[in-house]
Amino acid sequence: MSDYVWLIPGFPLLGAFINGLFGKRLPRALVGVIGCLTVAASFVVSVLVYLELVMLPRNRQSVTTTLYTWIASGDFRADVSALIDPLSVFMILVVSGVGF
Repeated sequence: MSDYVWLIPGFPLLGAFINGLFGKRLPRALVGVIGCLTVAASFVVSVLVYLELVMLPRNRQSVTTTLYTWIASGDFRADVSALIDPLSVFMILVVSGVGF
């Protein structure tokens, strides 16, 4: 699960990046396809994360995944992390599903 949680926001960001830079040069239909497919890919990854979360025991259905370390100084460490629990997975599925 922790290996591909970053793809959930990553796919739509990639689609926005591609359409933002090359959208004027691409055919209009292709711009729409890129936008829809990247959000659909995000939804597919969300479903995979949900299926992995369901397989965990009920008392362990909360996983914190560190995406990267933002600041590290001495004993202080600030990480950019993603909390995956039943509520966050539900919201991810709703947002990516309705967005698609």
